[in-house]
Amino acid sequence: MLNINSPSRLVAGFLGALIVSFATLVPGGLIETRDFSHLDPIVFWGFNAFLIGLAIGGLGTLYFLWKNHHQAYKFAIAIAWLYIVVFILDWAQVFPVSSDSMSVALCGIEIFGAVCCAYVIAFSHKALGHF
Repeated sequence: MLNINSPSRLVAGFLGALIVSFATLVPGGLIETRDFSHLDPIVFWGFNAFLIGLAIGGLGTLYFLWKNHHQAYKFAIAIAWLYIVVFILDWAQVFPVSSDSMSVALCGIEIFGAVCCAYVIAFSHKALGHF
């Protein structure tokens, strides 16, 4: 159970939910059904490597949040902002571009992820004493 009296556990819970929900968006899977075969393989795999790195960085941050390391909040904020940039680029159809439309499920998971990002950022700033 998530301990809402512990800021590090609260941030870890939202960051964990973000990472798990985003992990369901594997290209060609049940939710991310858009076709990206027109992308150069280097661009496609480079973007996926970035997303995998973001997830691994998030998992490392989760560990340090769970251990209540104060600096982990700064990493959580950075990771949440990077996810928000990914969502905005996707919603604005900037990158990755596909001729297929975004499914309702994909959009819903991205909105859920953006809400988790907002909570991660807000609760991290609060834990750091910024407001």
